[in-house]
Amino acid sequence: MDKQKLQEELKQSMMARDELRTSVLRLLLSAINYYEIQKGGAGYSASEEDVLAVIQKEAKQRRDSIEEYKKAGRQELVDKETNELNILQVFLP
Repeated sequence: MDKQKLQEELKQSMMARDELRTSVLRLLLSAINYYEIQKGGAGYSASEEDVLAVIQKEAKQRRDSIEEYKKAGRQELVDKETNELNILQVFLP
């Protein structure tokens, strides 16, 4: 999975008016851009391994949030995070 493919997925989800998928992909691309800036500045381009690491990090954050929301009894937030996690898992090997 590379950044270009994610940008194409974002375009398709925007055309399909899939708000949740669009939101998750925007967040993911933003996290990848942030990673690129942290790693090597404006000229650095994330490799496929870098992109995969960012996706795994975002998925782990969702899993942790799901556990915390379950403890707090916030089912609506558990559902939201679960849906986001399901979208992220599509991009994991």
